Amino acid sequence: MADSLKDEESSKPGIGMRLTIASISKRFPRARNISTQWLFKRLYNSQESQSSQESQNSQGSHTFQETQSSASRVKILDCRAEDEYNISHIDGAVRVNYESSPEEILHAADIDKSTNDLLDVVCYCSVGYRSALVAQKLQDYVNKSMGNDHLSFYNMEGSLFKWANENRHMVDQKGDATKFAHPYNAVFGKLLNSELRKS
Repeated sequence: MADSLKDEESSKPGIGMRLTIASISKRFPRARNISTQWLFKRLYNSQESQSSQESQNSQGSHTFQETQSSASRVKILDCRAEDEYNISHIDGAVRVNYESSPEEILHAADIDKSTNDLLDVVCYCSVGYRSALVAQKLQDYVNKSMGNDHLSFYNMEGSLFKWANENRHMVDQKGDATKFAHPYNAVFGKLLNSELRKS
């Protein structure tokens, strides 16, 4: 299923990023992965759909809620530390502690593990290690405790560094648009374009 979620990237990541993504995939084999392009399209199409449905609703057609009832929603979890999140994050992302228990993470993210609504939960961090851990941990927990197939957890390959390198929209702690990202550390920070690094 993960392969079907991946789209052709608009720009290929460098060798360092590709090796990092491959290494993380090997380390967390049960974490399903999606691309930055997949998330971007889901967020963009959702906004387009909402605008279209609101326009149709004013003309007496179906409401946005009615249209969305059969489609899965997306929730984004930022699995980084607060200082990283404050510099920049994907708009709408909820910050969670990757070291917390599955129950604590679901509670912090306001995710009902027994929901009957379809929900895709996308996790990201700096390059994907912490978020892959969270995606795998949450999927394993929900499958074991509830067997709920309405909840799907994914790791975003390359995470925020890849997202930032592709010049995608991010906001800071005030909600203002920013191009900068926290470099995490000197080693992994090299995977982030130098003009985007902010400590």
